[in-house]
Amino acid sequence: MTIFNIFIIFLISIIMATLSYGFLKKSIYASSDELLLNKATDAANLVDERIKRYILNIESVAKYQKIKDPDENLDIKLRILKEEMERLDYIDMGIIDLDGNVVFFQMERV
Repeated sequence: MTIFNIFIIFLISIIMATLSYGFLKKSIYASSDELLLNKATDAANLVDERIKRYILNIESVAKYQKIKDPDENLDIKLRILKEEMERLDYIDMGIIDLDGNVVFFQMERV
């Protein structure tokens, strides 16, 4: 009789442990999926904000009257670009004329 009771208790313990493991596994997967989704959303929002900031910075530089003026000297435009690139910590900027020609001003990285 004692052996039978020990066997029943052992069997019930194994069943409870298996069920608990299954529920815990599902809970961990659900929690990690939610966490990963939140992280991905946060990363996407961060990237979106950075891109918007870059666009605003570039638009503000493009609105300079001396940069927009087609009659302005290219050296003056490139000097303005250099100052803005240093201020904004950009690596490269360029000017495109109405014919589609591009002139880049690259910062020297040390």
